[in-house]
Amino acid sequence: LWGFGGKSKLTLDWAPPSEDAIAETMKKVGFNSLELHKEDLCVIKRADVEVDLSAVAKGYGVDVLLNTLNKAGIANALVEIGGEVHVSGQKMPLRPWMKGAPWRIMIEKPSKDMVSIPVMTDALKEEINAPFSLKDQAVATSGNYRNYYEYKGQSFSHIINPKTGYPLEHQHDKSQLTSVSIFADSTGIADGYATGLFVLGLEAAQDVAIRQGLEVVLVYEDQSTKSFDVWVSPAYKKGVSKTRSHVES
Repeated sequence: LWGFGGKSKLTLDWAPPSEDAIAETMKKVGFNSLELHKEDLCVIKRADVEVDLSAVAKGYGVDVLLNTLNKAGIANALVEIGGEVHVSGQKMPLRPWMKGAPWRIMIEKPSKDMVSIPVMTDALKEEINAPFSLKDQAVATSGNYRNYYEYKGQSFSHIINPKTGYPLEHQHDKSQLTSVSIFADSTGIADGYATGLFVLGLEAAQDVAIRQGLEVVLVYEDQSTKSFDVWVSPAYKKGVSKTRSHVES
């Protein structure tokens, strides 16, 4: 409908769909039209609906690939698909006499053009600019600054609000969520949570992260100062000492 994913193709004359088209599509939205059969591993559609697994597909694919490598005897590996990462073991040394090193990961700066560097608080600089080591863990990030369309000066994110049928916007919030990074044992789980929390918005995402004990890094923009800041969950702070640590760049 909006031109993201699937069989859709972006053209030079792209324009947002009409209100009627969105309303008609929304009639088909909802998991109630699906019937899952675990025993037969099948899905029965009760209406003319399509299943879009974009929110978890890349993360799940990363897990499958890493598991395949591990079963083949490759204990040290890093698998990445579209920014979703899962690592095991450590980075192999460049020379036989050198020691191996932890995998080093960085959270991307929230910049649409990849050239300009947004105004960031000291707290955000500490989390974003400093590489950290990752051991036997996965991380997935969802954001609105990479995959989007522009039409007459307005940006349309690839993350669609399931309640409205329109690209997600938090423009009326005092603090606008820009990216969500989730650390977990499964990339598929992290991928799904990252998208889900992004849809919820900053305050609701913080609440869910605390209640469910998720390891989360939220990057958001203060609409009054136009500067970016970061919020990290209590579980993330605890995880720094267990499965990862900041390292010198």
